[in-house]
Amino acid sequence: MSETLKRVKETLSGVSLSVRWWTPSRAARPQEQEAAAVAKQSRRVKVRKEVIDTKHPAWQSLVSCRTAIRSWFDYVTIPYVVTGQRLFLRERRQEIWDKVEVFATDLRTRAVALDDVRDELIAEAQESLGDAHDDSLFPVRWSDVFGIEIREHSIEPPSYLAYSNAEEYAREMQRTLSDLGTSMQRFESQCMAQMGESAARLAANLDDNGRVMSSNVESFQKVFARVAQMKFEGTAIFKQALGEAQEILDGVGADELRHNRGLRTETRGRLQTLMARFHGLQSTVAAKHQEESAPV
Repeated sequence: MSETLKRVKETLSGVSLSVRWWTPSRAARPQEQEAAAVAKQSRRVKVRKEVIDTKHPAWQSLVSCRTAIRSWFDYVTIPYVVTGQRLFLRERRQEIWDKVEVFATDLRTRAVALDDVRDELIAEAQESLGDAHDDSLFPVRWSDVFGIEIREHSIEPPSYLAYSNAEEYAREMQRTLSDLGTSMQRFESQCMAQMGESAARLAANLDDNGRVMSSNVESFQKVFARVAQMKFEGTAIFKQALGEAQEILDGVGADELRHNRGLRTETRGRLQTLMARFHGLQSTVAAKHQEESAPV
């Protein structure tokens, strides 16, 4: 276990990323709750209000940035069983941290843009909310309340246990390795699910009159790129499924997709065969995972 954990530590580490955020949704004041309850003839009515116009382009820009940050972070990391943490390849640390800096700058720029229209947003809020408007709910500067924080976390048991309680240290090592194994299974299942979604879209367009869009092919290739990026092979079944699909799609170029008749008959037939087998492959992977996680 010690040697296995050592190899894992040299390859992977834990990471968490949080986006500091200001929410425009607020609970209504007691008198507002009471008025709403009377109107609805129920004391169980709970009211929330949006203190700014969330359809404003400046606010939508911030939301779009947060979505992009989360999507990127999930793509470059691996699921982990510890709540709020994920795993990443140590060799990509600098690349990931540098990208967070880029996102942080972008998020701040968009927050400053929200500050630039502060008077407009507050004036609109006063008009639309009336007595429900409250100046104290607005930060002095929105650019002060948005930000990104990334932190690395050790995935190894506390080192002091190795000297104070060897048995507990061994149990912690076993637990850590089990957690990592579960995380790898989740990552494999996640990739299989993405392949399944792409497969369904492809299968829906593989009849003689169907047209395969380049985005359908690109979604498959995105899965391959992520697996390669993580240097993850998974079970033999998973590797086989990825390998077969990659071999087929390697021969699908932009020219073929742009052709009036779409995919060549040979390529279409090979994809149809793969799609027919895909659900069976998923079932095999699920059974394999269940077997590996079964108590001895």
